[in-house]
Amino acid sequence: MAKKALVLFLVWLIAAATGGCQYMSGEGHQVRISEAQLQEKLDKRFPRTQSYMGIFGLTLEHPRVHLDNGSGRIGVALDFELSLGLARQRGPFRGSLDFSTGLSYVSDTGSFFLSDPVIESLNVEGLSTRQTKRLRAALGTAIAEHALSHPVYSLKDTDIRQLAARMTLKSVVVDQGALVLTMGL
Repeated sequence: MAKKALVLFLVWLIAAATGGCQYMSGEGHQVRISEAQLQEKLDKRFPRTQSYMGIFGLTLEHPRVHLDNGSGRIGVALDFELSLGLARQRGPFRGSLDFSTGLSYVSDTGSFFLSDPVIESLNVEGLSTRQTKRLRAALGTAIAEHALSHPVYSLKDTDIRQLAARMTLKSVVVDQGALVLTMGL
């Protein structure tokens, strides 16, 4: 009885491996993440408030995501409130930030992270040009640090197709309002 079970298991294993190879050698596995799904994930993470060295506090809120077809980049807009701890400054200062970001894949964890953020525009009421430039640099650093430590999507290791697809990422494109991730050999 044990030999029969072992033989059946080996046959199943060989069939699964053969099927997986055939599946992966074709067009690969596609994961579509809609703009609405990305928006839902962002909405759960905001508002976010953080203090930096006791000098200023930053609250980010009302995230908005936008996907441009064919770009492979994710556009994000945020509103923010900046509070300065220096006695000579007024505040809080309110503004908006628009940035775009790419997407990187870490095969070990099957996770996707935002990468290469670029601040497209920054509008702040009440700050000088010099202060706005400093804020732009600080926000760029904060976005990059946050992006490195928080995946935007992780493949499920309970889904056999997604588990098999974790090995390689072929492409990331934006198509018809969705981020399309194609994985395969």
